[in-house]
Amino acid sequence: MNKKSKKIILYFIIFCLLLITLTGCGANNNEEEVLKDKIKSEISYLDVKLIGMLNSANGISLENYIVKAEEINEEETSSGSTNKDSSGGGSDETSGSDSSKEGEGDNKGEESIESESNDVNFRMEGNEILLQDRTTDWNLLKSEIEKLYSSWTTIVLDLYKVNINSDEILAFNNDLDTTIQAIKSEDKIQALNNLAKLYSYIPKFSNASNSDVKMNNIYQTKSNLLNAYVLVEQDNVTELQKQLSNAEQAFLPIINDISSQNANQSNINKAYILIKELQNYTNNNDKDVFYIKYKNLIQELNNIE
Repeated sequence: MNKKSKKIILYFIIFCLLLITLTGCGANNNEEEVLKDKIKSEISYLDVKLIGMLNSANGISLENYIVKAEEINEEETSSGSTNKDSSGGGSDETSGSDSSKEGEGDNKGEESIESESNDVNFRMEGNEILLQDRTTDWNLLKSEIEKLYSSWTTIVLDLYKVNINSDEILAFNNDLDTTIQAIKSEDKIQALNNLAKLYSYIPKFSNASNSDVKMNNIYQTKSNLLNAYVLVEQDNVTELQKQLSNAEQAFLPIINDISSQNANQSNINKAYILIKELQNYTNNNDKDVFYIKYKNLIQELNNIE
């Protein structure tokens, strides 16, 4: 074999090695991006679940309508079935089949749509703050915290893969156990405190795994807002004001970011106005007013992309 042939073979081997190396690097980079996207989705899941539980502790939902189920008494069903053609419904209180009467009557701001399934009557009604009571649905909270725990066992493995501080992960796990105990014993104050504490890890996990600065700032803003929300129940106005001030500071980079001033600008402006309005809570100390503004602020923050 002459020297020219040897050189060709050597160049070919080098080329193959480079190709394998570059292909391997590309595959590794792709796997890292997939993992980061997965963690981003998992953090978003934690965001939704924890806020949902914090809200449900005070009977608050971000949905515009809620569906209520009522059992139908057999006697009412049999008597109502003979009247439906003539009166348009069975129960005076829940009937919504006559569309011409919608919005009239007791004028409670309630819009209802009814349907019947087996022996259950489903009613969809307005979910405004002033129409709902503050009763904690402990069965719902117990169900949701157990679902969160099941999901966390998967999420924690992914967090370790991207080298997030192991102490933070272990601390979340310990605080999750404490939260479960508080919800199990139906201790509302402790449940609220612990759920807000769990949420405080979200900005930390997001900062360590996500380069989206705006999203990280939104999580931090929400965390401070949730701390204030919890303090309303405890009438701790001084600390509440501190948390709202922290929420404003966390949100200011989004206000000042020129690149954010696009389709989201309306949501950004509304969110900032609501933060400032919440800081006036001490002027009236009306919890319902706070909850109305809090609910609207969370919705605006959720709409910022």
